[in-house]
Amino acid sequence: MDDLGKDALKLVEQLTSDHVSLQECKSYQEQLQNKLLNENASPYSPLIWALTPHTDTYHTSYSVAIVGLNIVDFKITTIPELTNLTKEILNNF
Repeated sequence: MDDLGKDALKLVEQLTSDHVSLQECKSYQEQLQNKLLNENASPYSPLIWALTPHTDTYHTSYSVAIVGLNIVDFKITTIPELTNLTKEILNNF
């Protein structure tokens, strides 16, 4: 992944623990979407969805589901592994 992708991934990681500005998320989304149009950069798709803010139209769970399916499609994980990870995370609450 190039520097843009790595920086976007860091921003996604910050979303889980810190307050991140909506403008910063939108900026990275736009940059990643422009790369999708200009290159074969499909690994950016999960990052774009992970940076999607919660709205009445797109609830966070919708974006998370798409990210999960993307990473399964890229053979990063499997549905059972993703399910187990989700269960582990939920058990911590």
